[in-house]
Amino acid sequence: MKRLKIIFLLFFLVAGNILLFTSPAVKADVKASPAELVITMPDGYPDDKIQYKIKITNPYSAQMNVKSKIINPFDLTTNFTNVPDLSWITISPENLRVPPNSYGELEVTIIIPEDEKNKQYNKSWEAWAYLAPKVDGSATNVAIQTQLAIRLYIHTPSGTMTSKTISTPPNFYILIGIIIGSLVILMISSYLRKKKNIKYNQAAMFYVKKKGNKDRKDKKI
Repeated sequence: MKRLKIIFLLFFLVAGNILLFTSPAVKADVKASPAELVITMPDGYPDDKIQYKIKITNPYSAQMNVKSKIINPFDLTTNFTNVPDLSWITISPENLRVPPNSYGELEVTIIIPEDEKNKQYNKSWEAWAYLAPKVDGSATNVAIQTQLAIRLYIHTPSGTMTSKTISTPPNFYILIGIIIGSLVILMISSYLRKKKNIKYNQAAMFYVKKKGNKDRKDKKI
């Protein structure tokens, strides 16, 4: 009986070691680089969008599917804050297919809206590129899945907030032009009417005066 127990114990030890060494080490093999991205803007906000690439390595003999998205950190690094709006950062594609024993690339894009740039000087933001690679082994029928996170450290330019100049819409100038034009037309029209009335009055007076002189002359005769 004791010998039988020893045989079973040895069997389980050997079987456990075989399973341990034949199981893939997911965390050690699936790699994403760089492990973190530090983004600075020493020359001010760029005119174009900011883009960086993340490389995902698939060491397996089966295709790997990677789901990705941008999230707020579970634990913020000291002196960093969350991005005011996560929609300013995108990662594409959201679903990446990486061929066996190969690698694929994800692209991180940062676009800060124009009306927000003036408010966001001297900021330090942290966001995570969350990655969920999944490998389906057709031979073993086993799904291997892990989770990775790339830290994004974003430093906005140094500067001070300036008062925003209010831009005048083009329609405003058109309206002003119409008003000024209408006033000019009214003034010209009024002037012409007055001038016409003056001529009419002068003609009437001349006619009355001439007629009056004629009557006096006829009476004297």
